[in-house]
Amino acid sequence: MTLTNEFNQPADLHLLVRMSKPGDEQMVRDFYSTFKHEFVDDRDHTMLDKYTADGRVILFLNKDNGQPVASSIALSHNIDPAKKAPTKKAAWTEVGATHITLGGFNLSSFMVSAQIMNEMFKRPPVQFFFADIYKTNSKASTLLSKVIGWDFFVPNDDLWDSTGFRHEEHLLDWLRCTTKTLPHQAKLLLETMDNPKIVNHKTGQAVHLDLSEMGWLKTRRKALENIATGPVSAILLDPAANQNIEWAAGTMPKRTAKKAGPTPQP
Repeated sequence: MTLTNEFNQPADLHLLVRMSKPGDEQMVRDFYSTFKHEFVDDRDHTMLDKYTADGRVILFLNKDNGQPVASSIALSHNIDPAKKAPTKKAAWTEVGATHITLGGFNLSSFMVSAQIMNEMFKRPPVQFFFADIYKTNSKASTLLSKVIGWDFFVPNDDLWDSTGFRHEEHLLDWLRCTTKTLPHQAKLLLETMDNPKIVNHKTGQAVHLDLSEMGWLKTRRKALENIATGPVSAILLDPAANQNIEWAAGTMPKRTAKKAGPTPQP
């Protein structure tokens, strides 16, 4: 890592944030195989490739070399709890395989919030978003609950069966994002959009986020503001509101197509 001459502190980092696309499969595979971590389970390569090609992996890329320094995946669990059968629409969406190699910057707040809102606009689950975290990784569960605003919960049998993690029941804490969490997620996104600089207060080093390839943040800004502090926020925070994410997605303002102007006369 380079150092600035004047203050002898680490130089600022510049990261490009974007969703994955076809052609990123090997890069994503290499990231998870190179930067293994005790709290990040290995994922099947076929599954990794599918989610990567489908644009469901968020990537933080070092602009100096184009390589990932952080990544996370939105994974669908397509099981109808009532019928115990696969469905086209996800019953739950897991935020998983979250791995950040840069410590001290809290990239998680933006990363998780961006994943949630991207999924909300494109493919909301019927029930809720969730994450399962090893009990020994208390730092991650505290961040997700205290800073990002998720709630601890006990999964039902259907979710246990869908994840296949029942054999690790005694090892895991579970947290979820429901409708009441969405306004806070939108606020976190807007704050970073307005000031895409995150400082490590221990070292003084800063990370500058380039959001130019996250075009949906700009086109959906009005909707994000509405969710954060507008009329939709009031609906979602109403104690009597339905806690179902699919219902919440139905409250989102719809984008309307621009009306075509008059046809020029010859």
